[in-house]
Amino acid sequence: MFTIADFYPKLLTAKDSVLKKVVETVCLTCSEPYHPEQDEETGEYVQEVALWLIETLSITIKAKRIYPVLFEAATTLIDSNDKNQANTGFLILGSMSEGCNDKLKKNLQNPIMNVLIPRGLNH
Repeated sequence: MFTIADFYPKLLTAKDSVLKKVVETVCLTCSEPYHPEQDEETGEYVQEVALWLIETLSITIKAKRIYPVLFEAATTLIDSNDKNQANTGFLILGSMSEGCNDKLKKNLQNPIMNVLIPRGLNH
């Protein structure tokens, strides 16, 4: 997937449905709980690899294409009652910040003011 994101980003943006499914799958992978035995083989957690992929997608695909899809996935996770998913939503916002910083600045108050502040930091 990293190869496609790095060298062939147009394959992912050819159809909106493909990009949306890839982002949804990667975001849900990020929200899975860590398992200690998971890193024995590769030395890395699949959740960390998925976050790197989100960062790569945000850098290699034009912000006007990737931002709406990533932001929708992140806010959906943030709105979740599941603690792992809510935390992952904010991690995704951080991971996409390098590639989508201008667009993110304009909409950052939405998840912060509407979700984090009312729930408090101990959600």
